[in-house]
Amino acid sequence: MVGIMGVMPRSRTVILILAAAVVVAIAIAIGILADWFWFGAVGYESVYLTVLVARVGLGTLGFLVFFGFSYVNAAYAARTAARVFAAEPKPPLVAGLVAAAGGLIAGLVLAGAWETVLLYLNQTPFGVEDPIFGMDIGFYVFSLPFYTLVVNFLLWLFLFSALLAAASFLIRALGIEFEPGVQPSVTVEPLGWRQYARRLLPHISVLLFLTFIALAARLWLARYGILFSTTGTVYGAGYTAVNVTLPVLTILAVLALVVGIGFLVNEVFKRLNVIGYGIAAFAAVAFIGFVAAAAVQGLVVAPNEYNLEEEYLGYNIRLTRAAYDLDEADERFFPVELNLTAEDIRENDATIRNIRLWDWRPLQATYSQLQLFRTYYDFYDVDVDRYTLDGQYKEVLVSARELDVGLLPPQAQTWVNRHLIFTHGYGAVMNPVDQVTSEGLPVFYLQNIPPATQFPNLTLAEPAIYYGEETGNYVVTETTTAEFDYPSGDQNVYATYDGSGGVPLGDWLRRLVYAVRFGSVELLVSGSITPESRILLYRNAAERAATIAPFLSYDADPYVVVDGGKIYWIIDAYTTTTQYPYSEPTVGVGQRLNYIRNSVKVVVDAYDGDVTYYVVDPDDPLVAAYANIFPGLFRGIEEMPAGLREHIRYPQGIFDVQANVYAIYHMQDPLVFYNKEDAWVIPDEIYRGSRQQMVPYYVILRLPGETEEEFILMLPFTPRNKENMIGWMAARADAPNYGELVVFQFSKQELTYGPMQVEARIDQNPEISEAITLWSQAGSDVLRGNTLVIPIENSIIYVEPLYLEATERGTLPQLQRVIVAYGDSLTMQETLNQSLAVIFGIEEEVPPPGEVPVPTGDLAERLARIAELYEAAQQALSEGDLGRYQEQINEIGEVASS
Repeated sequence: MVGIMGVMPRSRTVILILAAAVVVAIAIAIGILADWFWFGAVGYESVYLTVLVARVGLGTLGFLVFFGFSYVNAAYAARTAARVFAAEPKPPLVAGLVAAAGGLIAGLVLAGAWETVLLYLNQTPFGVEDPIFGMDIGFYVFSLPFYTLVVNFLLWLFLFSALLAAASFLIRALGIEFEPGVQPSVTVEPLGWRQYARRLLPHISVLLFLTFIALAARLWLARYGILFSTTGTVYGAGYTAVNVTLPVLTILAVLALVVGIGFLVNEVFKRLNVIGYGIAAFAAVAFIGFVAAAAVQGLVVAPNEYNLEEEYLGYNIRLTRAAYDLDEADERFFPVELNLTAEDIRENDATIRNIRLWDWRPLQATYSQLQLFRTYYDFYDVDVDRYTLDGQYKEVLVSARELDVGLLPPQAQTWVNRHLIFTHGYGAVMNPVDQVTSEGLPVFYLQNIPPATQFPNLTLAEPAIYYGEETGNYVVTETTTAEFDYPSGDQNVYATYDGSGGVPLGDWLRRLVYAVRFGSVELLVSGSITPESRILLYRNAAERAATIAPFLSYDADPYVVVDGGKIYWIIDAYTTTTQYPYSEPTVGVGQRLNYIRNSVKVVVDAYDGDVTYYVVDPDDPLVAAYANIFPGLFRGIEEMPAGLREHIRYPQGIFDVQANVYAIYHMQDPLVFYNKEDAWVIPDEIYRGSRQQMVPYYVILRLPGETEEEFILMLPFTPRNKENMIGWMAARADAPNYGELVVFQFSKQELTYGPMQVEARIDQNPEISEAITLWSQAGSDVLRGNTLVIPIENSIIYVEPLYLEATERGTLPQLQRVIVAYGDSLTMQETLNQSLAVIFGIEEEVPPPGEVPVPTGDLAERLARIAELYEAAQQALSEGDLGRYQEQINEIGEVASS
């Protein structure tokens, strides 16, 4: 009876374990199938298969090696104990479970390191050597992480096996029995520990030999790690690291090897004191090395720091600039002159008519009031781009009108509405950066539902947006339930998806897989789903790109492009690493890094969901390695359609990183760098009444020395702890100069106003202060837009727009005034042209077209009516009156389109 009772708990445990294993296996299989179907639908099965095979292969290899080696050693130790102590030779079941757990962890670790392994196998050289060991940078980026992974795996394997073998030996030697529900007991009279040690020594000596051999290899690899040291004057190996830490690590590596051999020899001589002497010597050298490094740094280096560290400062400067692609920056002197004339303004009319008066933040609110038409639409973001329209190179602001099902009324949050009916957004809105109506509102190039425009190249033949920035939920298309397409007065227009996106749901297996994946029984039982239906998932453009290629980093600002009658998203992708020797680490694009390249442009079709990766920097060794791993994933930038290629931008993510690094690393003289005597910072500006750091901004202008205007991303610099401007950096975005960095440095002997000094002058101007006070007393909030630093010829002008928005009703910011500063002159007028006319003594407004008031009739009355109807609609929604809510929304559409 006792035997039966002992078997039952054990059987129940086995059954529970098997049941859990089956559940986990089913969940894994469903996840793999769901991803496999999706990757097949988007045409990147090979990418998924490469990663899957690498993960499974490495995980299986890690488990089998770790479990097999550790369990074999545990079983051997148990048999040895049974033979020596005449114990019963039972298999070490507990050791087997422990070995299996260790193998599982090791397998998961190796599976997660698939990228490290594949990069090692497909690496490409950087063509740059480190100054200490003379190794190509590719060794540190590709090889060193792989070698470290392998050595760490072996080190833990040998140490784990030694401990498990010792435990198995003692358990069997002591006759400890493990029975379910019974306290473990010792059935053999214990001996002295030396008796056990002598009998265990031969086996453990071999394992400790392997452990110390692996430790020696790890210490040898650690020598290369000094190039990432943070203990010296700068990042990377300094005087102490090269002259103390490096020799100590070399000695420790050799000593670990000797100790390991000592263990192997000790297996022959059976002397316990060999172990103690070896470990003691190793610990003593490690301690002495630590103390020596601290002593040299504090007593030798610190009193004579610059002279001893000068050489290493130079390494840090050179390799940091190379890692952030700053070594090729075109550095020019900019002689700031105050001789700008009205004729210069006219000659630079392309720059003037592209000065961005509309800040994207208040403009987003204005878009929402004028161009949403339904409360479930949303303008998630406003992007800056440029288009050639009627022969003019024009900077514009553009936003996609997306549908956010989360904005549907609570009563409408049904599965059918969320996943079958409200499936897509519709169209986009675009306005030039400089044009303003007489009411202070934007002039639209692209607007309304259906989209309307006067420019043929902005015509949208397919305005539906199934993939965007706010499309986080899955939808099912080509069902028997009609999809909402767009509102039209009192009625809605419905449509059926006709694109190629999505995973076909033509069989029960696919429906079952995605029903389980999303926890949605409706996918199984809904009668609306037919064999022709398709499920569209990963509809967020950035998430979609990252799911296919998770090894790239992505810019936080996907931007919308209208081309060829369709809507696309362009996402900038980066290759990064933290393994570039001597390069100063920083935080950028959401991670820590010390090397970055914007090597890839990703294009996502907003209707079909097609994702294409274009390599814009084929010289990047990291993207070349990824191309070797995933043949067929990347295309050359020359394969991008010409219309889309005209819209690639230099991304803000990498420019932020480069600007912050360059602010310090423009100092290339080691002594100047050491003293930080010419450090720069990114200046602040005033926005919404508070001080904040300036962000890079896109402008169209003619760079000094160039003959044509171009689209650039720029940012000014000021000296640290000072407010005057010292220079500015520009990244060129137009072909054939795409990606070139240009830095213009001002004279250090002459004062050039910085943004905060201009802000202070605005605050101190009595006319401007009085006007702002009056507007505020009249019930309006005054919003000060971005302070734009605009280089023209060899001069600098400053432009800052002012917006008004009512505090009592819905937000509708209006561009009210434009402030212009030049030299000691400062004025605020209704338009940019008027401000320029005042500054430069022009009798008539400078023509650049753009600020010609557009007749609007009773626009002000219509805007007021829209605000009233919107408030009434929200009130009806809060009361649950959907009928009255829809009536108000329909009337808003009628008023807006009248």
